[in-house]
Amino acid sequence: MKCPACGYTDNPIKASNEAKAIFREFPEYIQTPLKEIYHYLNKRIPKTYGRLNKDWNKLVFVIDGADHDVVRSSLHTYMNNHYYMEGKDFNYLRVMIVNGMNTYKIKKEAELLKYGANPPEITNEEEE
Repeated sequence: MKCPACGYTDNPIKASNEAKAIFREFPEYIQTPLKEIYHYLNKRIPKTYGRLNKDWNKLVFVIDGADHDVVRSSLHTYMNNHYYMEGKDFNYLRVMIVNGMNTYKIKKEAELLKYGANPPEITNEEEE
């Protein structure tokens, strides 16, 4: 069965193959931290290899539908606060991304009100 919201399927082999294909399409600035987090969690959370892979697949499906700015911000927060050292796994990171997606628009509007927008680029059309 396939989730209509995120596209996750309950067939583990099919979900794993789809997650690998989706992961290859991510930009490098998302792939690199995710690989590091997987490496850290694989060392620190023992005997949960099957669960860790299932949670990894769910995380990849959530990231696929998320804005890359939200994902980058969530990965940065997760790595800088060393949540992987506290045993907070992919489920925690997934919830961070989902909450970031829910509040991104509101935070962006508040930031624009506080700091203002960038001025438009002025180009000299006569030279072009």
